[in-house]
Amino acid sequence: MQESNNVRPRLNAMKLPPPPKWDETNDGFEDASHWAADYERSLLPSDISFPRAGQIWKTVRDCEVNFIAFIPKTILLGGSARLQEGEQVRIYTHDPKPIHVAFQPIRYDELHSRIVPIDIRNRPGYQYYWLSLSIARTVCWLQDEPGFFHELFSLVEDVA
Repeated sequence: MQESNNVRPRLNAMKLPPPPKWDETNDGFEDASHWAADYERSLLPSDISFPRAGQIWKTVRDCEVNFIAFIPKTILLGGSARLQEGEQVRIYTHDPKPIHVAFQPIRYDELHSRIVPIDIRNRPGYQYYWLSLSIARTVCWLQDEPGFFHELFSLVEDVA
Protein backbone atom coordinates (compact mmCIF):
# COMPACT_ATOMS: atom_id res chain seq x y z
CA MET A 1 0.00 0.00 0.00
CA GLN A 2 1.40 3.38 -1.04
CA GLU A 3 1.44 6.14 1.59
CA SER A 4 0.25 9.64 0.80
CA ASN A 5 2.46 12.66 1.54
CA ASN A 6 -0.49 14.15 3.48
CA VAL A 7 -0.61 11.42 6.13
CA ARG A 8 -0.71 12.65 9.72
CA PRO A 9 2.20 11.52 11.88
CA ARG A 10 1.33 8.58 14.07
CA LEU A 11 0.99 9.51 17.72
CA ASN A 12 2.72 6.36 18.90
CA ALA A 13 5.83 7.47 16.98
CA MET A 14 6.00 10.73 18.97
CA LYS A 15 7.28 11.00 22.53
CA LEU A 16 4.79 13.14 24.44
CA PRO A 17 5.18 14.65 27.89
CA PRO A 18 2.64 13.40 30.41
CA PRO A 19 -0.59 15.39 30.42
CA PRO A 20 -1.23 17.67 33.42
CA LYS A 21 -3.34 16.16 36.16
CA TRP A 22 -7.06 16.70 35.89
CA ASP A 23 -9.65 14.90 37.97
CA GLU A 24 -13.20 15.18 36.65
CA THR A 25 -14.62 14.50 40.11
CA ASN A 26 -12.75 17.48 41.62
CA ASP A 27 -12.23 19.72 38.60
CA GLY A 28 -15.46 20.87 36.99
CA PHE A 29 -16.26 20.55 33.31
CA GLU A 30 -15.49 24.25 32.89
CA ASP A 31 -11.90 23.42 33.83
CA ALA A 32 -11.62 20.74 31.13
CA SER A 33 -11.02 23.28 28.36
CA HIS A 34 -8.33 25.01 30.45
CA TRP A 35 -6.74 21.66 31.17
CA ALA A 36 -6.72 20.74 27.45
CA ALA A 37 -5.35 24.17 26.44
CA ASP A 38 -2.59 23.97 29.06
CA TYR A 39 -1.62 20.53 27.79
CA GLU A 40 -1.54 21.66 24.15
CA ARG A 41 0.46 24.75 25.16
CA SER A 42 3.01 22.48 26.87
CA LEU A 43 3.62 20.79 23.49
CA LEU A 44 4.51 24.02 21.66
CA PRO A 45 8.14 24.62 20.65
CA SER A 46 10.10 26.35 23.42
CA ASP A 47 11.49 29.04 21.09
CA ILE A 48 8.13 30.19 19.71
CA SER A 49 7.33 33.93 19.64
CA PHE A 50 3.81 34.59 20.87
CA PRO A 51 2.00 37.54 19.29
CA ARG A 52 0.52 40.13 21.66
CA ALA A 53 -2.61 42.25 21.33
CA GLY A 54 -1.96 45.37 19.28
CA GLN A 55 1.15 44.12 17.50
CA ILE A 56 1.38 44.35 13.71
CA TRP A 57 2.56 41.23 11.86
CA LYS A 58 2.88 40.55 8.14
CA THR A 59 2.65 37.45 5.99
CA VAL A 60 5.99 36.08 4.83
CA ARG A 61 4.38 34.42 1.77
CA ASP A 62 0.98 33.98 0.16
CA CYS A 63 -1.09 31.89 2.55
CA GLU A 64 -4.54 30.75 3.61
CA VAL A 65 -6.05 31.70 6.95
CA ASN A 66 -9.36 30.96 8.63
CA PHE A 67 -12.07 33.60 8.75
CA ILE A 68 -15.01 33.83 11.13
CA ALA A 69 -18.03 36.01 10.42
CA PHE A 70 -19.95 37.31 13.44
CA ILE A 71 -23.72 37.40 13.31
CA PRO A 72 -25.53 37.75 16.68
CA LYS A 73 -27.64 34.78 17.82
CA THR A 74 -26.22 32.66 15.00
CA ILE A 75 -23.67 29.90 14.85
CA LEU A 76 -20.41 31.46 13.69
CA LEU A 77 -19.90 31.16 9.97
CA GLY A 78 -16.48 30.86 8.47
CA GLY A 79 -14.17 29.41 5.92
CA SER A 80 -10.75 30.12 4.52
CA ALA A 81 -9.35 33.26 2.97
CA ARG A 82 -6.20 33.97 1.02
CA LEU A 83 -3.72 36.66 2.07
CA GLN A 84 -0.90 37.83 -0.15
CA GLU A 85 2.72 38.03 0.91
CA GLY A 86 3.35 41.23 2.88
CA GLU A 87 -0.27 41.66 4.06
CA GLN A 88 -0.24 43.27 7.50
CA VAL A 89 -2.54 42.28 10.35
CA ARG A 90 -3.23 43.55 13.87
CA ILE A 91 -3.34 41.00 16.70
CA TYR A 92 -6.45 40.86 18.89
CA THR A 93 -5.60 37.80 20.99
CA HIS A 94 -5.18 38.74 24.66
CA ASP A 95 -3.82 35.41 25.94
CA PRO A 96 -0.08 35.82 26.65
CA LYS A 97 0.58 32.33 25.22
CA PRO A 98 -2.23 31.72 22.72
CA ILE A 99 -2.86 28.40 21.03
CA HIS A 100 -4.99 30.17 18.42
CA VAL A 101 -4.29 33.71 17.23
CA ALA A 102 -7.11 36.12 16.29
CA PHE A 103 -6.28 39.04 14.00
CA GLN A 104 -7.70 41.46 11.44
CA PRO A 105 -6.01 42.84 8.34
CA ILE A 106 -4.86 46.46 8.46
CA ARG A 107 -6.65 46.83 5.10
CA TYR A 108 -9.86 45.44 6.68
CA ASP A 109 -12.36 47.37 4.52
CA GLU A 110 -10.43 46.88 1.29
CA LEU A 111 -10.22 43.09 1.79
CA HIS A 112 -13.71 42.63 3.23
CA SER A 113 -15.44 41.59 -0.01
CA ARG A 114 -12.56 39.24 -0.94
CA ILE A 115 -12.57 37.50 2.44
CA VAL A 116 -16.26 37.22 3.37
CA PRO A 117 -18.58 35.84 0.67
CA ILE A 118 -21.53 38.06 -0.29
CA ASP A 119 -24.12 35.55 0.94
CA ILE A 120 -22.65 35.87 4.46
CA ARG A 121 -22.21 39.68 4.29
CA ASN A 122 -25.88 40.01 3.25
CA ARG A 123 -27.26 37.96 6.15
CA PRO A 124 -29.38 39.94 8.61
CA GLY A 125 -27.29 41.04 11.57
CA TYR A 126 -23.87 40.42 9.98
CA GLN A 127 -21.39 42.64 11.82
CA TYR A 128 -17.73 41.90 11.12
CA TYR A 129 -15.09 39.23 10.53
CA TRP A 130 -11.95 37.99 12.23
CA LEU A 131 -9.08 35.93 10.89
CA SER A 132 -7.39 33.18 12.87
CA LEU A 133 -4.77 30.46 12.82
CA SER A 134 -3.33 27.98 15.27
CA ILE A 135 -0.02 29.27 16.60
CA ALA A 136 1.95 26.10 15.75
CA ARG A 137 1.64 22.42 14.92
CA THR A 138 1.10 20.16 17.92
CA VAL A 139 -0.34 16.67 18.21
CA CYS A 140 -3.74 18.37 18.33
CA TRP A 141 -3.48 19.91 14.84
CA LEU A 142 -6.20 19.30 12.32
CA GLN A 143 -5.28 18.00 8.87
CA ASP A 144 -7.29 20.75 7.22
CA GLU A 145 -5.52 23.55 9.12
CA PRO A 146 -4.38 25.96 6.37
CA GLY A 147 -1.10 26.80 8.09
CA PHE A 148 0.40 27.95 11.35
CA PHE A 149 0.88 31.52 12.53
CA HIS A 150 4.53 31.23 13.57
CA GLU A 151 5.43 29.84 10.10
CA LEU A 152 3.43 32.34 8.03
CA PHE A 153 3.87 35.68 9.84
CA SER A 154 6.71 37.88 11.08
CA LEU A 155 6.60 40.78 13.52
CA VAL A 156 6.55 44.27 11.97
CA GLU A 157 5.61 46.56 14.87
CA ASP A 158 5.69 45.84 18.57
CA VAL A 159 3.58 47.53 21.24
CA ALA A 160 4.82 49.14 24.44
